[in-house]
Amino acid sequence: CRLGELLGLSWDDIDFENNLIHITHGLKRENIYDEEGKNVIDSVIKIGDLKTVKSKRTIPIADVTARVLMKYKLKQREFIDVDVYPNMVFLTRKGKPFDSSSVRTQYARLLKRLGIPYRKFHALRHTYATRLMENGIHPKVAQELLGHSTCDITMAVYSHVLPEQMKLAVEKIKNIL
Repeated sequence: CRLGELLGLSWDDIDFENNLIHITHGLKRENIYDEEGKNVIDSVIKIGDLKTVKSKRTIPIADVTARVLMKYKLKQREFIDVDVYPNMVFLTRKGKPFDSSSVRTQYARLLKRLGIPYRKFHALRHTYATRLMENGIHPKVAQELLGHSTCDITMAVYSHVLPEQMKLAVEKIKNIL
């Protein structure tokens, strides 16, 4: 998922019975401008549309992921002080949606504390996509999971994985012969 898609998740988007997450909207920061429309005077965090039409999708999740989310859902009410957005999955301790810049900052601190070299948060999405391709997942399936508008975009972004896939294809064909 893109960060905004994650932060925009509501508990209604998670189907625990079938282990599915429905990506239907995202969280965005929207600027508020002065009367002339030139200067940003404030901003608000809002639930909004997704990046593309294809971004709206359903993603299957593993049993372990569903269990962790359910455990988190049950614990969430214990650490939220104010119930402003009762149905959101990711909330601050004050019960408000996270700001994406705050999440990125916390993510960077976590990586540093764990001794992991810094990578942008979005790199997690790229790693997921790369692992899909490396494990022979069909590009069309990867496109659907990632919410890319076309398979061409998926292939253009992750074409660096193709040389290894070509080697694997040759090995499989060799074994058939």
